[in-house]
Amino acid sequence: DFIATYAPVATYTSIKMIISTAAHLGLKAFQFDVEGAFLLPDIDVPLYISDEHGNCYLCYKTLYGLKQSANAWNRELHNELTALGMTQSVIDPCVYTRLTKDGWMILACWVDDIIGACTTEYQIQEFLKEFKHPFSASGSFDYCLKIKVETTACGLIGLTQQAAIEAMAKTYNVLDSNPIKTPMEVKPDLTKDQMPEPGSDEHQEMKDIPYRNLLGSLNYISEITRGDIQGAVSVLARFACNPAMVHWKALKRILIYLYHSRHRRLVYGRYRNQFSLDDTNCTPIQIYVDADHGGCMDTGRSTSGTIVTFFGDTIHCKAKRQGKVSNSTAMAEIHALASGSRHHDAYRTLAMELLEFYQNVIRTTTDSQTVIKMLEKEALNARTKHLRLSFKELKELLIQDLISVEHIPGLENPSDICTKCLPRGLHEKHTNFIFNDVGTEELVWKHG
Repeated sequence: DFIATYAPVATYTSIKMIISTAAHLGLKAFQFDVEGAFLLPDIDVPLYISDEHGNCYLCYKTLYGLKQSANAWNRELHNELTALGMTQSVIDPCVYTRLTKDGWMILACWVDDIIGACTTEYQIQEFLKEFKHPFSASGSFDYCLKIKVETTACGLIGLTQQAAIEAMAKTYNVLDSNPIKTPMEVKPDLTKDQMPEPGSDEHQEMKDIPYRNLLGSLNYISEITRGDIQGAVSVLARFACNPAMVHWKALKRILIYLYHSRHRRLVYGRYRNQFSLDDTNCTPIQIYVDADHGGCMDTGRSTSGTIVTFFGDTIHCKAKRQGKVSNSTAMAEIHALASGSRHHDAYRTLAMELLEFYQNVIRTTTDSQTVIKMLEKEALNARTKHLRLSFKELKELLIQDLISVEHIPGLENPSDICTKCLPRGLHEKHTNFIFNDVGTEELVWKHG
């Protein structure tokens, strides 16, 4: 029997904001996991279990395999952390902060894994003594959630999923493939018309090909450390219900590209000297947005791309097909701008909780001068009145000085990589922006 089963985990964006904060402020990062977490909470309903010998047992604690175990553990963890003086984030329920005379302590919880950063090593030891449940012995922040974490002597933190990519490459037999420099062709000829007819030979052949498995694995990688494949994965996800062989080959091309660029890492803390929290005009949060008008060949819908940086470090990349057809470039761009800036308050509030620094205006950039002029004129005409709701949403944010909308040249807009497949030179340029790792090849990276 059970009542509630839902249990949240920290978002990847929150985790990367914490890592960026640690790199910027020079905090000590750490990671522990709770031993036997699901065996620790008290069960919330009477539950009897019988074994193969007919014996009946009354459960006092949750067990692994029960539907409510994750929910009960989340509740147990929350009660324990708040009892230790931690404050829960209003944006991410799995992020906790505490400020004492010894300095900052920040925690992010992912089921039984606790990822954190604090000012001194002493705080970590005190936290381990205060926490009533046992932790694993290792406290070094070097490998978590299939993410390899590396540091340098100068305080940079790098995130890579090289091991996961290599395992995928071995599973799908692309270890001996020839290197390619882009995840997809510039103008891929991929449509739903290519989907095989039910009962055809190709349809039967595709039933034995793990298209969705590989798609899910690539999507997972793209969400965390490889935002450079977001656009390509978004395109191939449209054919998951009935993929053709041409779609499968395009999907494997993404994996081949990943495998031959598996050494790339997200670097955090590279621009920490360019941001001073003592400056009231400091803008650690920046949002880049773009749209590919009518990019979907099947529906005519546009694709929105968003990249968010924190202290110059990439914390969020997203490619998403818009919900309806845009009959003009301006319409596609203004919907993308509204969507990209919609979460401004979440980023601002989480930054305030992590740093006690409030960023008044979040700088948002677009390469559409038409949209900027529309917002400056504060008026719609007969040809643009259908943009009323997105326009009003943006105007309200501008009037309240919550965001600013600035122009960036199209070739300089990094979010373009999320909207469509780019030529090699432009793809590499925007990929370098995402990773921040150019020029760090000579640095010595180490675990923990």
